[in-house]
Amino acid sequence: MASTRNNNTPINYKQEQTRKNKMYDHRMHTQSTIASSTFLPGNGLQSSRLPWDKLSHNGPDTESFLFGINANNLVNPAPVFAPNIATNELRQFNMFDKRPTLMPEPLTIEKYQRPTNF
Repeated sequence: MASTRNNNTPINYKQEQTRKNKMYDHRMHTQSTIASSTFLPGNGLQSSRLPWDKLSHNGPDTESFLFGINANNLVNPAPVFAPNIATNELRQFNMFDKRPTLMPEPLTIEKYQRPTNF
């Protein structure tokens, strides 16, 4: 018996596969790019995401240790953990140069300089 619906045509099959692939790409962030250089946020920037391999060479093991995964395994106890901190020094990226704060040499705060109660 022949199918009377459009969901078995080659065009509809291709359209359905394209939709599934786009959903997968959106969930897995396959379109995101990896930065060629990594900086810490400096003046004028908020904190951002850092790749896991920029702070530590064994990031997944460090995270598992901090969450306590395999801590209560009595059959195969976890070995002693030693974090492998990345040796690369991350530089700061500043949007502007910060000027030094100017303070008067003898800093004197006078009483009743500002009103205390309204």
